[in-house]
Amino acid sequence: MPAKRALPRRCSQPAITYQIRSLENELGVKLFHRTARSVSLTHDGELLLPEVNDLVIRLHAVENKFVPLQIGCIGDTLFGLLPDVLYRLSSEEPALHPIIRSVPAPQIAKQIEEGYADIVLGIKEKLPKGSRIRYVELIKTPLVCVCDQTHPLSEREDVRLAELEDHALIFFHPAVCTAEIAALQLELGKGRNPESIFFCDELAEACTLARAGFGALVLPLILVPDFLPGLVKIPVSDYPALSFGVYHKPDAELLQKKFISLLRERLEVPPKI
Repeated sequence: MPAKRALPRRCSQPAITYQIRSLENELGVKLFHRTARSVSLTHDGELLLPEVNDLVIRLHAVENKFVPLQIGCIGDTLFGLLPDVLYRLSSEEPALHPIIRSVPAPQIAKQIEEGYADIVLGIKEKLPKGSRIRYVELIKTPLVCVCDQTHPLSEREDVRLAELEDHALIFFHPAVCTAEIAALQLELGKGRNPESIFFCDELAEACTLARAGFGALVLPLILVPDFLPGLVKIPVSDYPALSFGVYHKPDAELLQKKFISLLRERLEVPPKI
């Protein structure tokens, strides 16, 4: 990172350098690789980063008298679940200070373990071996085919995966869903003409193309955005429902437990197909 960008307010570069070197001397390890133009963390620095990040958030909370809650979502379309839950939670905890960010599916455990998220919402994903991160299932969500009202499949009550072979498909980056859906997209794309596949980075982009009539996509129902009216959601009959829930540390705090409870209530009314 550029050195100047890292400077806190009201603190000079020499003072920062002195404090870092004093900390390195006290710990007996080197925390940063330094060059004339940049500063980057060493391996020891990366190991210490989660503790420092958590401490900084807690110090800011004490100084500003707020209660932080870091929420991660796998996929940008999940943000729509949060307003009602956070509104109710803030009525119980007026000092609530939510921090919301997108989390790539492969980095769930890392984001929580390193203190960048207290809770992550998403489809169940296989966690790294030895991870202490807990997963709590909230609902089962069906896989659906998403398309526009003018699409040839739009009048169907359900659809089989094999029936998608004759239609243009829209794929999204695997980091915004799960390895399972990524593998499914790979299977659906085998032997296809490249012109019949549209690629997007985010779920909202993929759903926008579907709404514009460029093709269909398959994804868990819970991930279909509600800000694009006119999307048709057709159940995929030959694919099992997927588990949707939250990831958190094993020692979840009371605020996190309240959030999970309110989110469970929010999900008691399933999305309409």
